[in-house]
Amino acid sequence: MRVMLLGATGLTGGKVLQGLLGREEVTQVVALVRHKLPTLHDKLAQHEVDFDRLEDHAELFLSLIHISEPTRLRRI
Repeated sequence: MRVMLLGATGLTGGKVLQGLLGREEVTQVVALVRHKLPTLHDKLAQHEVDFDRLEDHAELFLSLIHISEPTRLRRI
């Protein structure tokens, strides 16, 4: 499962990031950040973005959408 995370540099987001990176079923965490995180991990893909211009980064959102698979929300 690929997960997109916004807010990874904050206190709560940082804890969510560490939790996601530790989950076996999570294959990649795509973190949209203002500035690169010091965290290095094989599953972590960081993308520096301007949050005032998210439309300039639409390809990041579209790359995570899979309309061929039904989506179920699960508690992790």
